[in-house]
Amino acid sequence: MKFVVVGEGNSDVGSSDANPGPLMAALRRLAEAFAPGEPFESRILSRGDLAALPRARAARALRQRGAKRTVPGMLAVEEQAGRLAAVAAGEAAGSVFFHDCDFTRSDTGGGDTRYRALVCAVERGFASVSSGVPPKPYAYGVPMIPMPRSEAWLLCHYREPRYRNGPAYERLPGNDSSLKSAKKLLARCLGCRVNEIYCHVDGEEIDWMRVDAPSFDFFRRRYRHVLEKLTGQSTTLTEPETLMSEAP
Repeated sequence: MKFVVVGEGNSDVGSSDANPGPLMAALRRLAEAFAPGEPFESRILSRGDLAALPRARAARALRQRGAKRTVPGMLAVEEQAGRLAAVAAGEAAGSVFFHDCDFTRSDTGGGDTRYRALVCAVERGFASVSSGVPPKPYAYGVPMIPMPRSEAWLLCHYREPRYRNGPAYERLPGNDSSLKSAKKLLARCLGCRVNEIYCHVDGEEIDWMRVDAPSFDFFRRRYRHVLEKLTGQSTTLTEPETLMSEAP
């Protein structure tokens, strides 16, 4: 099985295969758990790599629906997810699209609204690409959207009691400048400065099956479903049970 993976920087999935982030350990470890014995292959694309790819025909169609998006920035996310799906479909691979929720106090409806909008935008972007014979919407995409940021997922392991307070970490401020942000809280747990966090974290030390944050659980269910399809297993959940929207 193979996955093409896109993140935002070094602190999540990483910027390249030569510079993987801690969440690549999550993808690999979960693949070992849900598809034991199957070789795991991955290719990391940066946002810059994605932007340099030709725009898919389907992505142009998404632009026409932009006025219907109530949360700013979602059209760009759809288009990026569509480009990723086009690459992955061409390689007969699964895909993982990472994006921090990054909500602020000014976001209408708060973090939950932005989180749902991001997941749905990624799902629509995936479904905008067709593959196979006869052509069907690309169905091997996985949104990886932490609420509010990936540090909330890491806190599930690093803060005592471990693997018990994920829902509370998802309610932390989405702004890194806040004294109560997940990033600052994680730095205190590690006894380091914020800019030193990822000198201490590589993801291999985390039991990813036990991470209890709701946004991680949603990602994990979808990832498991795609892994099972890619490896020819009977799926534990139905396709609609692993999606947030009926895309496109």
